[in-house]
Amino acid sequence: MTLLTDWPKDLKEPAKKLATAFGELAASVDSDKPDLAKASTAAHEAHEVAHDFSQAVWAHLRAEAGVKANPPATTKAGHQRAAAGGLKPPAALLIADGDRVQGRQRYGGR
Repeated sequence: MTLLTDWPKDLKEPAKKLATAFGELAASVDSDKPDLAKASTAAHEAHEVAHDFSQAVWAHLRAEAGVKANPPATTKAGHQRAAAGGLKPPAALLIADGDRVQGRQRYGGR
């Protein structure tokens, strides 16, 4: 789906990078005896690239809508909060990051 979508010019390369990361992840486990270390690395990379792509999409949408505020990135901070004790990030950051639904699942927030 990522490669079939007609993305705006500024999202074409990030979309290709995301599709490549998912393809590498799929390839790393497509065997009877997958290399778990390689699969773990590919899964982590796909996860991070997905965050980057999500942020790029929301930045594009904010720009198209004329929203000048640039919310802080929440990816690393959110993961650090979750690892440190399951703290919920502020709802405004989840919404600003465009990750509200995933955020609810990830952090158990409302």
